[in-house]
Amino acid sequence: MMIRKLNKKDYEGKSYDVTYTTDSYYDVELLEDVFWGVTLVKKSFDGIQQKEFSGEWFAKHLENPVLFGLEVEGVLVGFIQIGEESWHQRMRISDIIIDERYRHKGYGSKLIQHVINYVKNEPIRELVLEVQSCNVKAINMYQKNGFDIKGLDMTHYTNHDIENHEVRLEMMMSIDQG
Repeated sequence: MMIRKLNKKDYEGKSYDVTYTTDSYYDVELLEDVFWGVTLVKKSFDGIQQKEFSGEWFAKHLENPVLFGLEVEGVLVGFIQIGEESWHQRMRISDIIIDERYRHKGYGSKLIQHVINYVKNEPIRELVLEVQSCNVKAINMYQKNGFDIKGLDMTHYTNHDIENHEVRLEMMMSIDQG
């Protein structure tokens, strides 16, 4: 297994498609007895749900994007893309993709740990990412790697994200520049 920085000219503008399945989600429940409060309660779907999304490598909205690839026996099986949020010294993981045939083997964690080590050499105070509340497997992996849920957006994708069980969760990790 090897992780290497990928060349922008080889990937810029290329798109990718991702599919994942989930049997559960974190339901966002609004607390009415306080000024503003929410709680996340893990619940099960009625059966397996399949989710799909697309993206673009080195997308124009990313500030100074960097793309790392993970190879197994010479085959590129995973990617992690990061971009600066320099105005407040953060680095955002915009994408982490593992080929379906290579999931649940620890490769996502290896990519995250690689990025954590990479940003320790940068003027970065925090590593952040976005995940949907229905992507419980990813949430568990991020928590295992030191991320905590720090915020959410109840209407990021549609005006019905809570009902659709697809609320945007922001997860973050402080970076010790020690």
